[in-house]
Formats: sequence, C-alpha cells, structure tokens
Amino acid sequence: EMKRKIIIIGMLLILFIATTVGGNALLKKFQGEDEFKQAGTGMAEAVSALNEAGGRDNSSDLAEYVGEVEGERISKLYFEVRYYSYKSNPLNYEDPKQEAWNSIKLEFWEKHFAEAKGIAPTLEEIKEYVEYTAGEYDATDEGRHLISAYADGMGMTVREYWEYNKKYQAPAAVTHGKVSRYLENNGLEAPSYDEIESKITDKEYFDLLT
Repeated sequence: EMKRKIIIIGMLLILFIATTVGGNALLKKFQGEDEFKQAGTGMAEAVSALNEAGGRDNSSDLAEYVGEVEGERISKLYFEVRYYSYKSNPLNYEDPKQEAWNSIKLEFWEKHFAEAKGIAPTLEEIKEYVEYTAGEYDATDEGRHLISAYADGMGMTVREYWEYNKKYQAPAAVTHGKVSRYLENNGLEAPSYDEIESKITDKEYFDLLT
C-alpha cells in the first residue's frame, strides 16, 4: 500500500507538475496500464515535436508563441505538451487549455522565484530526483508496468522517457518542491493565477483549442 502511494505521488509529479490535483482522485482513476498509456499517447505528437526542436526557443517569429509569463515567451510547442497532458488525462478536465496555461504560469513564476531566492535546483539535484523516482517505479511490478505503458504511449522506451523527464519535467518538479518548502518555512503563499503577470499573445490559436 505504501509503495502504491509512492507510485501515485510520483506520477502526480510527472503528469501534473505544479498543479493541485489530489492523490485520492488519482487513486480512483489511475488503476492500470490502459490509463497510463492513454495519457502518454495523447502527448506523443507534441512531445516528439518538442524533442525534434531540441527544446530551444530562440525564434524571433511571434507566431510560434502562445503567450508570455513574467516577460518570458512560452512557445506553442512547450504549451502543447502541457495542454495534451491535460486533454488526454482520465481525470477529464473541463477546460484543459486553461488548466495547462495556469500550470505553466505557476511553473514559470516558481522558476523565477527560485532564481531570485538562490534556490534554483542544481543539475545534481535534478539527477538525484530522476534516479529516485525511476527507482521507485522499478521497485514494483506495478510501477514497471505503469511507467512502461506511459513511455510506450509517448512512443519512447522507458530509458528515453527518463531522459525526457530529466530535461523537461524534473527541473520543474524539483523547483516546485523547493519553492513550496521555502514558502512554508517563511510563512509565505504562492500567488493566485490571476496575480501572476501573463498574457496570451495568440488568442486566436488559444481560443480554437477545445
């Protein structure tokens, strides 16, 4: 039972970085490989496009961006990975594009906050997080099957998935943990989504998403 809770918490971080989805809801929904594969499959095309672009986002073409958060441009490639993670999720979010945008707003606020406070994660901390999380999945038959289904849905081997995780997902997850602890230790609270400086710069593109 404890191992299952650890696995669920790990997938919570993997699938819903910087969100407030409850673990109990996941326990009810994520019961097997089909759900994990579905979640991965829904993201596969967007993840592939982001990987092919090398994660670089130095284009001067404004048409390639969905918006800005605290002055930092958010590419459509990056946004679509998050959007499809919500859209394909068994939790059936009512407004996946808004949920995705809110999570990115909080992610980039946390990134900038961590940098300002000198608590941004080191490469070693990110590596340790990935190794620990991967180890937790590998520790049980259930975990191995679930992460394998998720990676397969994304069109990756499990090894390729963890490399992807280390590059794109783990930094945000580790930052989220460090910022959360800092806020708690200092009696502070994260801002509401509305309080984070942001704007959708391609509203036509955003509005066409369902």
